[in-house]
Amino acid sequence: NLAGDNGFSGFVVLDRARPTLTDNHAEENGDDGFLFKQTSRATVARNRATANTWAGFRWVEQASGTAEANIAAGNSDGFWIADQADPTLIGNTSHGHHTAAGNGSGLVYSGTAGGAARHNEIYDNDWGIAIGADATPSLADNDVHDNTSNQVTDVAFN
Repeated sequence: NLAGDNGFSGFVVLDRARPTLTDNHAEENGDDGFLFKQTSRATVARNRATANTWAGFRWVEQASGTAEANIAAGNSDGFWIADQADPTLIGNTSHGHHTAAGNGSGLVYSGTAGGAARHNEIYDNDWGIAIGADATPSLADNDVHDNTSNQVTDVAFN
């Protein structure tokens, strides 16, 4: 499926939904390419999110699930995990996220977000991985390189 040039997000998963999203492309949407909300739990594999105004892939509230072998390129941020969301990210690629303010990140954890990120490649962003003060992700074996600012940094989100 292709979701492009929508005013909001390309793909939105809500409530207690448990879908599998495979080989989809979200491009040039007004907000996120893929948005997971509430207590949804999606399996997301081999999808692409390019040139979306906000994040390529965003988990908010208490959303979770697994994201494997996805590509986020040229969004404001690649993968954004917020609130109490806690997905597992494995083997994804996140690159080319730049903003005028210089804070486009390959991977962001804000709020009290958790989950795990393993074996992801994060490069050519303003920031590599940004972690808010109260976030508790488990990071292991990620390849974070060639980002403009800090590779992995703690930041305060409002």
